[in-house]
Amino acid sequence: MRDINFFSPYQGKKKENINTQIYIYGAAVVIGLFILVTLCVNSYKMIYYKTSIAKYEAKLTDSDTKKKLDEAKVVNKKLEILNKYEHGIADISKNMNSRDIVTTKLLNSISATLPSDVYFKSIDVTTSAINIKAMSKSRKAIGEIEHNLKNLSNIQDVYIGAISGDGALDGEYSFDIKCVLKEVK
Repeated sequence: MRDINFFSPYQGKKKENINTQIYIYGAAVVIGLFILVTLCVNSYKMIYYKTSIAKYEAKLTDSDTKKKLDEAKVVNKKLEILNKYEHGIADISKNMNSRDIVTTKLLNSISATLPSDVYFKSIDVTTSAINIKAMSKSRKAIGEIEHNLKNLSNIQDVYIGAISGDGALDGEYSFDIKCVLKEVK
């Protein structure tokens, strides 16, 4: 025979209430632990950062650090002044180079026109002309250098001055060359 329990519906609801309470309390404990752990971690970080800040402030207020900082400021001011001068000099140099008619390229092209029998004694460079004193073993070489210099693109006119065989070694001629330069714009 079976017993009939009239209170069974009430007992199941009581068990359900206990289960939901266990879940609620468990969740509250987990959330509380999470809050407690984050509080501890954040407190530790705050204490650590405060001590680090105190150490850095002590280093900054140290007299050696102040001296080094003052030296660094002086060096930075000097650097700024030098940078201003460097920019100014670079601008001046750029402007001078843009006006430069006689360049190493031009001088190299002049030396490339030399026949084997001709050599230069001196070169005088001005802004509009190049004056050359030279020696040659033959008159033909003098004519050849004149022809070669006239063919250069930067030279407008070439004049050969007096050719002299006096005072030179036997068979050598001294002469002057004046090269008038074209204006480069």
